[in-house]
Amino acid sequence: MTEKKKTTQDMSFEILKTSSTSKARLGRITTAHGVIETPAFMPDATRGAVQTISSLQLADTKTSALVSNTLHLYLKPGSELIRSQGGLHQFMHWDKPILTDGGGFQIYSLIHRSSLKGKINAEGMTFQSPLDGSMHTLTPEKSQEIQFDLGSDIKMAFDDCIHADQDKQRNLESVELTTQWSRRAKEKFGAMSNELGVESLIYAIVQGGNDREMRKKSFEELNEIGFDGFAYGGWPIDAEGQFMEDIIGYTASLMPDDKPKYAMGIGTPDDIRKGVELGYDLFDCVLPTRNARHGHLYTSEGILRVKNGEFKDDNRPIDPVCDCTACVNYSRAYIRHLINIDEPLGKSLCTIHNLRYYARMMEDIREQLAIT
Repeated sequence: MTEKKKTTQDMSFEILKTSSTSKARLGRITTAHGVIETPAFMPDATRGAVQTISSLQLADTKTSALVSNTLHLYLKPGSELIRSQGGLHQFMHWDKPILTDGGGFQIYSLIHRSSLKGKINAEGMTFQSPLDGSMHTLTPEKSQEIQFDLGSDIKMAFDDCIHADQDKQRNLESVELTTQWSRRAKEKFGAMSNELGVESLIYAIVQGGNDREMRKKSFEELNEIGFDGFAYGGWPIDAEGQFMEDIIGYTASLMPDDKPKYAMGIGTPDDIRKGVELGYDLFDCVLPTRNARHGHLYTSEGILRVKNGEFKDDNRPIDPVCDCTACVNYSRAYIRHLINIDEPLGKSLCTIHNLRYYARMMEDIREQLAIT
């Protein structure tokens, strides 16, 4: 590792050390609601909550930041209501950093993965609500307005997400729309920041699918606009479920080293470790919490499927080296019982454990970077 000297410039991102054997780096992102020590994993609190646990339980896992969803919070309970409650931090009683996405990926999913109506044009995305069938239009400007209502610390620019198997023409359209929308989002972000006097950051999402030429075009255009950080957008795995290390690494290499690099949707422990080596600083995914609700647990000894009969009378903790509430206080046998009778407490304990596992994993990664 080589030591990085601090500069006198007040920056939102500071690199403390860089690896001599990979592109990994140790750093920190300073936000209005605290510091994110990087590399960091952010669990998804899609609708203003990590499913099955409270914000106090989330804090106990030593989670440093979370991701919430602009689109879903706009639809319910409504961003104006959340603003009237003091913003999302106060609404959900969470005093650490929050990143909110722009909404593009979620609308793509509604349009292409369901029977809901929708369309995409230069103005933005029109879509049918999955809640009541009503029609809505989200524009780059509207996305920023919602995120300012929520009061998030890191706001994502609006992007046009496509699947990696789209043809060259659709990929080009996606990149061009993402550039246009990101420019409009940045302008709205700047105007609202000045008007409200709010300190926050805005990141852009690099699109381009599996095409290096398109990824390069997307990044260069976004970089010319200027953002506080950049994210890998699109699917991180191929049709066979394999981590697309080549295009993910190439995209990271395009991004400036003095700004945070965010790997959206990358969530298995192995893929996060690879992502760190490729130079990414932030990660998020629903995987640890979704799997937890089904009794699929991450441990120092490998995956533990606590529903299995072999744990029926197992008095050991989920993971003997874990310090989470579930492991300190309850046995595998008890948690198996709760999961198998569909008792909500079982899902809560498993979620607490998986999030603490991820937090400990990131702590270990940072520690190794610090001492290497």
